[in-house]
Amino acid sequence: VAGTTTLPRRRESVVSAGPSRLARRVRSFVPTSPQRMSHVQRMLASAGYHGDWPAIAFSSVQVALPVVVFLTVLAVFGAGATVLPGAIAAALSYYLPVFWLGRRIDDRRREIRNGLPDATDLLIVCLEAGSGIDQAIARVAEELEIAYPSLARELELIGSETRAGKPRMEAFKNFAERTKADDVRSLVAML
Repeated sequence: VAGTTTLPRRRESVVSAGPSRLARRVRSFVPTSPQRMSHVQRMLASAGYHGDWPAIAFSSVQVALPVVVFLTVLAVFGAGATVLPGAIAAALSYYLPVFWLGRRIDDRRREIRNGLPDATDLLIVCLEAGSGIDQAIARVAEELEIAYPSLARELELIGSETRAGKPRMEAFKNFAERTKADDVRSLVAML
C-alpha cells in the first residue's frame, strides 16, 4: 500500500546464552526440582516459549494457583463446611496450567503441520532460484512470519543453530524433536 510505512519490530533471540543471574535467583525460590524444571522447559519449548522465564512463570503459577483458589473458596463460602470442596478445587486448579500447556502445544503443532506444505513449496522455489539452503530457510521464515509464526520461529531457530556451528541435519532433527509433529519427523527423515 502506497504511503504506509512499517516499523521494524524488535525480534527476540531464539537462542539464549543461558539463564541470567536474576533468573537463577528467582528460580531458586520456585519449589520445583531441577529435573522437573528442565521437563517444564522442554514442554514450554514445544509450545513455543523458550528460555528460563516462561518455565519460572509456569511453575510459579502452578504452585500459587491452588493456594489462591483454596483461599478464594474459603473466603466466598466461609470456612465452615467448604474445606473439602476448597481442597478439591485447589487440587483441580493445580492441573489447569498443565491443561492449558497441552492445548497450546496441540495448537502449535497444528499450525506447524498446516504451514509445512507452504514452507516446502517456498523452500523448493528458493532453491530452484539459486539460493543456498541457509538463505532459503531464512527467506521462507521471513515469508511465513505472518501466516504461520510458529513455523517461522522454528525455521529461524534452525538457521540460528546452523550459524552457531551445529550440523544442518542435527538442527533439523532438533526441529522434529521440539515440535514432535509426525509430518515434521517424516520430512526430516526424508531429508
